Amino acid sequence: MKIAMDKQTFENQLKRTFESFKEKPKTMLQVSSETGIMRASICRYVAHLKKRKKIVTVKKGTCPLSK
Repeated sequence: MKIAMDKQTFENQLKRTFESFKEKPKTMLQVSSETGIMRASICRYVAHLKKRKKIVTVKKGTCPLSK
């Protein structure tokens, strides 16, 4: 089942994702829990932001939520 996302929703969620990552380094799961945006969408927004050089990977480690 494919759910269509309008441009307004995409832009709104993209902005919320960016703002969440701007606070401090976090995992995608932490951002998902904090914002209520599905993790799969967070992955898409991260790819979008990385492509435009708006965010970078700071470090890799173990997620405190999923271990």
